[in-house]
Amino acid sequence: MTPTPPSSARTSQRGRPAPKQSSSAAPMLIGVVALALGGVLFLFLKGGGKAAPAETPGAPSNAAQPAVQRASNAPAAAPSGDSFESMSGTARAGKQPKTPAPPIQEADLRTADGHYQQAKALWASAQEKRTAGKNAEFQEYVHKAFAEMEKINVALGRYTDWMEEADLGGWAITAEYDALQRRLSRYDALRNTVRKVKSAEKR
Repeated sequence: MTPTPPSSARTSQRGRPAPKQSSSAAPMLIGVVALALGGVLFLFLKGGGKAAPAETPGAPSNAAQPAVQRASNAPAAAPSGDSFESMSGTARAGKQPKTPAPPIQEADLRTADGHYQQAKALWASAQEKRTAGKNAEFQEYVHKAFAEMEKINVALGRYTDWMEEADLGGWAITAEYDALQRRLSRYDALRNTVRKVKSAEKR
């Protein structure tokens, strides 16, 4: 028969606490947390440290801005070149004119410009008739356009006669007459075109 241990021994055996299992789980928990923090840190560094800002609906993208800038720097449309109001000239040195230059009258310039604009309109109508295959009407408008150009010679005849003498004699030219010469050069561009077509009829 086994002897019964003393009561003090039984009490010490019952009162001894059982070993804690949590002491072995703590390192595992710390490792999981460290792994999770490492993953978050990796994603943060991979993304450049900051998230890209979300685009605001309706806001223009950066790619569209250069196109807008180029459009704003687009050059303006070239003028038609039919206005003679701001035309100016430059005085040219030369011999003393033997005949004083006639003062150019503004009314004569306006008359010449009117014949020029009328000739342009008639020439445009002639082109329309030619495109439509109406050759007879085309020739009619060509003749009318040339007649308007001839009227310019009548309006400015006394000035052009003096300029011809000045060119032959090497006379000095005022800025006013140099401007008139520039104006006549514009007239002649249309005159030569109409004359060329008109002359082709006789061939």
